[in-house]
Amino acid sequence: MNRLVYLDESGDLGWKFNAPFGKGGSSRHITIASAFTCLDANKHLCRTVKKAKKRVNWDAKKEMKWVDMPHDLRIWFCEKAAEICQQNDSIEYRAIVVAKQGVQERLRHDDSMLYNYFIKAFLLNPISRFEHVTLIPDPRGIAPNSGNPLQVYLQGFLFERAFNGHPHTTLGIRQVDSQAEYGIQFADMLAGAIQLHYEGVCSEYYEILKSCLVCDTYFFPAAHAAERSNRQTVIL
Repeated sequence: MNRLVYLDESGDLGWKFNAPFGKGGSSRHITIASAFTCLDANKHLCRTVKKAKKRVNWDAKKEMKWVDMPHDLRIWFCEKAAEICQQNDSIEYRAIVVAKQGVQERLRHDDSMLYNYFIKAFLLNPISRFEHVTLIPDPRGIAPNSGNPLQVYLQGFLFERAFNGHPHTTLGIRQVDSQAEYGIQFADMLAGAIQLHYEGVCSEYYEILKSCLVCDTYFFPAAHAAERSNRQTVIL
């Protein structure tokens, strides 16, 4: 069994919380979203992005990102994403949302380490169900890093599972510009919809997706009070 896994994030890894997000401050959460598919079902993700572009006469050669999409198109995308997931067993959506204000200071200085850790936390078990998995992350955000390569990091844990009797998973990473990859654009839209919910901006999109979404949340104890007091009205 083979799977393609598209990855993208919403929010940032900044740590300035004494100002509102978008007005000199950092996002209070970061969301990493993934879209699982197989080669045969990948066309459904691609067609959804293509159709979204056509609905607003978007240049087919230019990347479409969640932040640029009007409300009506966001609703349409979420409804379509839920529909194709319900109709195709090989398509699934998984995400992790981290409340950043509780992340310890000593962990805030290595973006690659944090991305690797968060991705492992929500993807290690799901990808270990398959013989071959190819991760396709947004190279401008979650990218394999020469100092802390994501593929090597995850493959080590997969080898450990195999030594303990679990089936072996071969992991690969494909690096491609998100402008040329509809699957990454699809994951960006998923991440944007989820992030708005957890930032306290708008839950309408998340409500459409949640029945077909597995979402892990890391709300560190130190973040609870600050997270509740920093709900903001912003457009991400």
